Amino acid sequence: MQTGKYEMEQLDLIFKLCGTPTAESWPEAQNLPGAKKTFLFEKPYPRRVSDVFRRFSPSARALVEQFLMLDPNKRISAHKALDADYFWEEPMPCEPRELPKYEPSHEFQTKKRLQEMKRTLESKKRPRHERSDQDK
Repeated sequence: MQTGKYEMEQLDLIFKLCGTPTAESWPEAQNLPGAKKTFLFEKPYPRRVSDVFRRFSPSARALVEQFLMLDPNKRISAHKALDADYFWEEPMPCEPRELPKYEPSHEFQTKKRLQEMKRTLESKKRPRHERSDQDK
């Protein structure tokens, strides 16, 4: 999935997938601050969630449809989602302790690791007489 670089681009991407809000799909949307300017796109987009996720199983696709409802009153809650058919079909979910363990990949941690590696490499490139006692 793609992400927008700024707010309007992100909204456009969301509407291209979930459809532009209408009076039927999200009646309260027109009352949101800035909605009159924001939701008035030249071309209203149709909802494409089922098409984009067509390779998913029917129960997975139904759950994704419910998660991606624009109207928060129609969107499935996490509590109700846990009882969705998808979670009761094969393959069954495993216990958390059975999940594979991966190294943290948070953006901040990754950036910090890269900076440390860069500093180490730069330190090793400097002539020995320029290195501090800490670098040796």
